[in-house]
Amino acid sequence: MDEAIGKQILAEMKKNTRMNQFFVIVLVLIVSTGVALTKSINKKRSEQVRPSWSQVDSALKQNDYAKAMQITQTLIGSRTDDAYGEDYLGYIHYRSGDLNKAELHYARANELCPSERSEKALTSIQKALEFKNRQTPN
Repeated sequence: MDEAIGKQILAEMKKNTRMNQFFVIVLVLIVSTGVALTKSINKKRSEQVRPSWSQVDSALKQNDYAKAMQITQTLIGSRTDDAYGEDYLGYIHYRSGDLNKAELHYARANELCPSERSEKALTSIQKALEFKNRQTPN
């Protein structure tokens, strides 16, 4: 009888081991699915929340200067030493026809990080303003 009880106990243990393996596999699948879903959700949130310079370019291509301006201002925030941002602001104002503001931002960009590109843009804007001022009757 002891041998029969031993065999019965062994059979129960094997059954429990298989069930434990099954539960471990199910648990691993649930956890890995949860991790994958969390990563996917976080990626979508970060894409929606964080603006990018490519979004500014896209808005400019659509001639949506207000949107381009808003995204640029969000990107540069309160930093006053962002030459790249100042250059973008100058370009946006230029494209929207506000040459005075374009001149201010291009001048600031050139002051922060002198470059041939910003110098050319600034010179071009200043010439356009001079021409505009000569054409405007007093």
